[in-house]
Amino acid sequence: MHYNLLNGAGATATLYGWATVDFQDLGGIPTDSRNFITQISMLAKSSVTTITNKPGGFQGICALASDADLGSYYYGRVYFTNYVGNVILSKFVDGVESLIVTTPTTIVFDRARTYNMSLIGSYTPRANPALTLTYNLVYNNETNTVTLVDEHPLSGTRFGYRSCNNSGTMQVYWDNLRVSSTAVIHPGTIVVIN
Repeated sequence: MHYNLLNGAGATATLYGWATVDFQDLGGIPTDSRNFITQISMLAKSSVTTITNKPGGFQGICALASDADLGSYYYGRVYFTNYVGNVILSKFVDGVESLIVTTPTTIVFDRARTYNMSLIGSYTPRANPALTLTYNLVYNNETNTVTLVDEHPLSGTRFGYRSCNNSGTMQVYWDNLRVSSTAVIHPGTIVVIN
């Protein structure tokens, strides 16, 4: 998939773009939810500032979104403030960021590179499951990771990607969106392997 974010309103404008897919068998009530892995590749090109490689925005994966408008969702993303930046994992509830974990990147940004991302969700098998989310940004053999634990998981069923461009013109190329899941094995569950 490819789309452009064009800023016609000046340098103070913030433009957003996203796409999600509804997976009815993922998300929902945490006690009935499945562990998941969402993966995607991304290449971002921006005209922001005189620093050639500065991307000027956030690029990342959304999970367990409540609706197509991303009312409540988890967002694992990279924000390159220059050649380096931060990997960030957040929980948004009704559009307000309520949990956030961030760490600096060691991976540097270059607009000619394609980066791989994954967002992994694992539920704790108990009566009131917690959700552990791990966001990975990967280039070649290097990985930057950030992890968040939510004791009150969201119950949306939409997964996808989201871009935010702070200024200038941004071209973002997304490819290879994959979502997979596995059952949560609760204590006392019998598993039969043939």
